[in-house]
Amino acid sequence: MTKNDLWKSKEGFGSTLLIACIDDFGLECLQWEPETLEITLREKYGDIDIDSLQRVLAAMSVLTSNMFTQDVSALCMVCTALDFERTASDMFVPAGLDEVMWGLTEARVLLGGIDDKEFSDEVRLYVAKLLDDEGLKRPPSILKFAKKDVDELDLGVISDLPDLSEMFEEDQEMTKSELDNNAMRKLSKMMEQINNLNLHTSDLSDFRMIFNKMRGLDG
Repeated sequence: MTKNDLWKSKEGFGSTLLIACIDDFGLECLQWEPETLEITLREKYGDIDIDSLQRVLAAMSVLTSNMFTQDVSALCMVCTALDFERTASDMFVPAGLDEVMWGLTEARVLLGGIDDKEFSDEVRLYVAKLLDDEGLKRPPSILKFAKKDVDELDLGVISDLPDLSEMFEEDQEMTKSELDNNAMRKLSKMMEQINNLNLHTSDLSDFRMIFNKMRGLDG
């Protein structure tokens, strides 16, 4: 897949789009305003899929900020965008369990892992409530931070969380294996997409080195 094809499709994962951006514009694109990035992409590729812009911005935010581990609204925006659930017209879309599972899977790939201690009480409790709603007592390893010491969380944060029963209308039960399988299927598709992308450099280890250093970007 060429980068031109990628930007015109609706199937580009955030990480794939991010690699394409860095390949085209260098690391400085990570510091651009969203409007600057959109203008620059349109100048190079013409009519791009606008929702793809949301996904690449979400991937960029994972590298340049820790807000998605600290704030529920930021977590929801990142996870729903990376999981193709948020569009450019959405102001806010609450993240369900499947979206959180994939969003944090992709975020861990970009960052080379996330220490469970980095998640705030608010985020841990939000994900714990999602798991409880599905009856999952033993969460997938990627989400195990949510259940750790939940009883010790400051109960004051509960009043700041949205009412999940009002946010999700569907009554869908998920199992741990379903969450794992869905995430692995998406991960396999994303890696295939990245490997097939025509880049100026064919050495993806260059991007891995970049991703491993990204946390120092914002000081």
